[in-house]
Amino acid sequence: MSDLPLLYWGQKVGACLMLSEYQSTFYNMMVKGEQEKLKEYVGSTLPWQFRVYQGNYFNSLFSSLNKTYRRFITLVSPDFCRDIFSDYIAENPSINQNLSEYGLDLSIWLKANSGQYVIPRCATEMAELDALLHLSYYQSNTPAFNAKQFSNLTEREQVETEFYRLNSIYTYKSVWDFDEVLASDDSNGISPGPHDIYYVIYRNQGVPTWQKVPVEIYDLMCVLDNPTSLEKMSLDGRLTPHDHLPYLIQKSWVTSLCPII
Repeated sequence: MSDLPLLYWGQKVGACLMLSEYQSTFYNMMVKGEQEKLKEYVGSTLPWQFRVYQGNYFNSLFSSLNKTYRRFITLVSPDFCRDIFSDYIAENPSINQNLSEYGLDLSIWLKANSGQYVIPRCATEMAELDALLHLSYYQSNTPAFNAKQFSNLTEREQVETEFYRLNSIYTYKSVWDFDEVLASDDSNGISPGPHDIYYVIYRNQGVPTWQKVPVEIYDLMCVLDNPTSLEKMSLDGRLTPHDHLPYLIQKSWVTSLCPII
């Protein structure tokens, strides 16, 4: 047996280890300012050139966070958010080619560091809402419900037709009334509600927004995260699809996988 395959895989593993080491060193240089291995990787580089590159890296990630978390920033204040975002960037290098995907786990990071920052109690969940609105904006379009095609189906085919929510639709449950939070001059003075509030996040003429909905609509929209037939929905005691599905179709929140006829 030839030693060539073993040599090839050995070289490949070695290259992967070198790449991993390079990425780690590059991150430490860009975010933490560690320059001890700078010349080893890039040769003789003037300090001002390094600082420019480091600044561009930070500013790109910072701008991305600013774009995603606009409502969170209004609650916390821009100056304090700069400190929060700087700390987040220091611990979370970008691993996505698309900067629009950076920082979507900020709310998880905030919860893990909850004792480090004095922010309004609703701020972390506002960050979650911001992330969902951001995701909604960038999601691909979904084919609209074809009412004419559906009406031409037999009764059996209609019952078996699977419905699902649009790609840009998300659901969220919170004890906070976000309309009230954003309208208030003092977010620290707002208390959570006694009951959960249910939201649907959607695009309105291309602009992501949200709407409070009854729990019955919320439950149905959660189920419709996956294609589900009318027959299957009717078997779920929590759902009343015949009452609420026409409303969801009218809102253009739901579409269907109609059989080919």
